[in-house]
Amino acid sequence: MGARRGHFRWRSKRKPRAFPLIAGEALFFSAPHRQTMVQEDPSPPPREPRRSDLPCVEVYGDESLKRGHYDLLGGLWIPARHAEALRAAIGEVRARHDFNCEIKWTKCSGSSVHPVYVEVFDLVAAAIAAGQAKYKCIVIDRRLVDNAAWNDGDRELGYFKAWWTLLLSRVKPGWRYRIRLDALNLQRSGRLLTLRDTLNAAAMRDRGLGYPCCESVEPRDSKKDDLIQVVDLLTGAVGFHYAGGHTAIGTSRGKIEMAERICAAMNKPSLCIESKPWETDFNVWKWVPRRGKTQRAP
Repeated sequence: MGARRGHFRWRSKRKPRAFPLIAGEALFFSAPHRQTMVQEDPSPPPREPRRSDLPCVEVYGDESLKRGHYDLLGGLWIPARHAEALRAAIGEVRARHDFNCEIKWTKCSGSSVHPVYVEVFDLVAAAIAAGQAKYKCIVIDRRLVDNAAWNDGDRELGYFKAWWTLLLSRVKPGWRYRIRLDALNLQRSGRLLTLRDTLNAAAMRDRGLGYPCCESVEPRDSKKDDLIQVVDLLTGAVGFHYAGGHTAIGTSRGKIEMAERICAAMNKPSLCIESKPWETDFNVWKWVPRRGKTQRAP
């Protein structure tokens, strides 16, 4: 493959010295036949001017791992002006209940749902219904993932390729994006920068954008960010249904009721679903590998 802007060159025989995200035709888990890894093109791409005049969308991301056979990554896409308002409203709920704990799916337990969880989710559901926010997650069946072959055994690389795939699926012209992911103990700190650069390259190549739409990808401490905590709650609930937790003996009533509330608000019979491409407000993308082909994101 010739070197083009935003691409990486395939190496098939010698072990590569680098491991960056794939920004070419192959999506994150679909390694082409007889080709094992990629090597970064050493020539830097030209810098296109940033578009500070465009409206900004903030993206808050979190993961829910090892839910049965599944790993999930989820994100909340919300314009900056609405993010500020939603954050303030959540703060008011916390103050009214004198609640300073982290909102987290694993803490949604007991015989009933804590009222803070109910009120915070209702705020998010109202924002989604009003077109002020959108939620999407990608569900990955670990039984279908050959990490040794596709990522040279590097699980963190596969993790970042999954983020790349999910984030790119939501890129649209006319917007710029600031991405905040739950803080990670990274083996290679440069991967957040690589994620940003490969998102920009792919968006300009595949989505017709003439500018780098992704301004930043930053780690955030979820304990200090209410919007990441909201994503944890939603993504945890989807993973809960995918893993069949709601049918397990001894499952907490609080989790069951919270998941049911999300289903009712989003008009879904279950969260163990495969959303259609046009379902943009609340989208659950069950990823399936396609050998030798690029999967089209919903």
